[in-house]
Order: sequence, then C-alpha cells, then structure tokens
Amino acid sequence: MYYLVRRQTQSDEVALTAVTRLLVLMEICLVDRAVLEQAIALRFQDFEDAVQIACAITTHLDGIVTRDLAGFTGTAIPVLSPRELITRLVQ
Repeated sequence: MYYLVRRQTQSDEVALTAVTRLLVLMEICLVDRAVLEQAIALRFQDFEDAVQIACAITTHLDGIVTRDLAGFTGTAIPVLSPRELITRLVQ
C-alpha cells in the first residue's frame, strides 16, 4: 500500500499516514516456524505465495492483499488487489 500511495501522491508522509490508518483496520500476519512448516506442506510452486497463504490460514485472516493475483488462483483464501482493497475501504 505504501508503494501505491507514494507513487500516486509523491509524498512519503501521505503514504505513511495511509499505512498507519490501514494498521487500524487490518491484521498483519507474523511469519514464524509454524507458518513456514505449513507453507512447505502446501507444496505451491511459488514458496513466497505459499507463505502468505499459510500465514492467512494460521491466523484466520479474512484475505490476502497482493498485486500477484495469478499466484493465488484456486486458494480458499479471498485475494484482493491493493486497488480492490482501496475501493472497498472507501465504500
């Protein structure tokens, strides 16, 4: 989110404020041993995507926000692009 807001506004301060506001609304997943073990067990082609999915599953998150939507097709976890998240938040 920081990257998108920073690119649009050319302001570090505005981007940091946006991230701070998101932290009030969203949970951020910590990656620990259990998450990494679950990611390995998922056997995804892209390990980084598997880590994100395992993180979401382990912490019972509502979804994943990513620009790599193609990497998450067929997962049970809802996936949103950053723009989709912004659209939902302003509704």
